[in-house]
Amino acid sequence: MQNRVWILVLVLLLLVFAVSAQETSTQTTVGPMTVTHDDTWHILAGPADTIIMAEFDPTQITAENPMPDDAIIIQLRLFGLNRIAGLLDDDITAFNIAGGLIANDPASAGDISDIIEIESAIYTYARVDVTNETLASYVYVAIFNDVTFGIITTSSAGGLDILNNSENRVLALLDTLILNIETPFPEEAFTRYEPFPRSLTSEGFPMLGSPDAAVSVRIISSFDCDDCRLFHDEFFPILFTRMNLGEINIVFIPIYGTGAIPLGDSAARASLCVGVENFWAFHDILYLWQDFENFAFVYERLQSGAANTIAIPPTTFDDCYTSNATNAVLEAARQETFAILGQQWRTPTVTVNGLPVEQLTIEDLLAAIDGALDAQGQ
Repeated sequence: MQNRVWILVLVLLLLVFAVSAQETSTQTTVGPMTVTHDDTWHILAGPADTIIMAEFDPTQITAENPMPDDAIIIQLRLFGLNRIAGLLDDDITAFNIAGGLIANDPASAGDISDIIEIESAIYTYARVDVTNETLASYVYVAIFNDVTFGIITTSSAGGLDILNNSENRVLALLDTLILNIETPFPEEAFTRYEPFPRSLTSEGFPMLGSPDAAVSVRIISSFDCDDCRLFHDEFFPILFTRMNLGEINIVFIPIYGTGAIPLGDSAARASLCVGVENFWAFHDILYLWQDFENFAFVYERLQSGAANTIAIPPTTFDDCYTSNATNAVLEAARQETFAILGQQWRTPTVTVNGLPVEQLTIEDLLAAIDGALDAQGQ
């Protein structure tokens, strides 16, 4: 009898081991997202700031090896909830956001009957059928936390039956999603600007150095631009020397869309919402965050970064981010850029007392400053 008990225990242990061996799981981190999945799913960064989850390896797809008809591909993009206009806080739900996508007006979402709400173990999803002649597709909206929502598209060449039959396990996969938002910052960002006055121009552009300086160096720049970061790293230490002498001030004109990193507009807005004293430190931080590439400027990083590094309350940040005042500064920046460069924008572009520096080298910039000083008898 005792031998039979031991044999039974051994069999049960073997069964548990066999099941656990089949249910292996992996954690994959892409940008700010970590997802737990088995080896049937492949997780990778997609175009722009999207995340791709697929039942096959998308990197292996060729004309000779096309996407399987019965496979599913999921594309996820993250957004800040602050971008939702037309709804009160209590009305910001996945259903209403999905309605806004259809009607282009979240306030009218309640009149739309083609949205299905689905409760999973973790999130509430609002689903919309966007199937066309060539591809079966659902769009899901889910609110992941207090500041972030996602738009998720699932597609299959095999028809809606494939999506319907796989929906539970797709949502279970999405339920494992964890957002990991890092907000690193260099300590020197908060000390290197302390010796210099910080103020705003009449247009609302951040100014560093004395407003009464004989020469104003105006920098048209965007946080999504690699060359702008390089200019900042190489030129600023030299410009600091001229500011120490009281010869110049620096004005930052925030534009966006001149580089390859997505959501440059979000970064430009964020930079204007941390306060005039903190702008220059935060602008250093934003350039550092270019290291996060496609996910550098997701809203949660900007909002929590402002809170963590500068102690800007989230509600204060949110109010500024979408305010008319911030819109006006960005529009003024666009108008100045058009006035100087026309349609051919390039960043960084620098003017010295209103005159563009054609060849942006350190030598030419210093020569332009010296020429402006001589013109004023300095």
